[in-house]
Amino acid sequence: MNVQVNQNERLIRPSDPAIRYTGRIDNSNPDAPFLIYVCSQVEFRVTGRILRVFIENIHSFYENRLGVIINGVESAVLLESGAQVIDLSDRMTDGENHVLLFKRQDCCHALVLHGFAVAEDAELLPLPPRPKRRRLGKALAVLLLLALAALAAGWYYTGGDLAALPQKLQSLGAESLPHAGAKLV
Repeated sequence: MNVQVNQNERLIRPSDPAIRYTGRIDNSNPDAPFLIYVCSQVEFRVTGRILRVFIENIHSFYENRLGVIINGVESAVLLESGAQVIDLSDRMTDGENHVLLFKRQDCCHALVLHGFAVAEDAELLPLPPRPKRRRLGKALAVLLLLALAALAAGWYYTGGDLAALPQKLQSLGAESLPHAGAKLV
């Protein structure tokens, strides 16, 4: 795609480190990331009122739309097939703008991002860090240890005959209850 900016603009390449990508994206060419799956997204913060997106829509079928969230306001832009420039300047405000662009549909199309035109004096601002992922590893390890401990106890209690464990546990419970067979309400 031939990317050209106006005199009062500058080009931000998709490989700029201030841009965050999330989802399944082929980044083998960092200056032309290929967004394949639904909800794959591009996020950045920028100052200024100018934002034009250089994008290529590889259309298969249906109408294809680019999801846009700028400063918390969501909208969608109908895409044509092929290379195009999408002007989102009417959604920008003076000062800082938080921009999130995402692929709305699944296999009916794919997107190739070629860059952004912003005001010549615009600044890309750092994004807040990603939220930390909750790790289930420790909880799963504890559960595994408890399961192994229960298995070892059963093995010990039955003398290695785990098939007899249900019968042994049943007899253990009946003998240890003060009122065997009583129902607790």
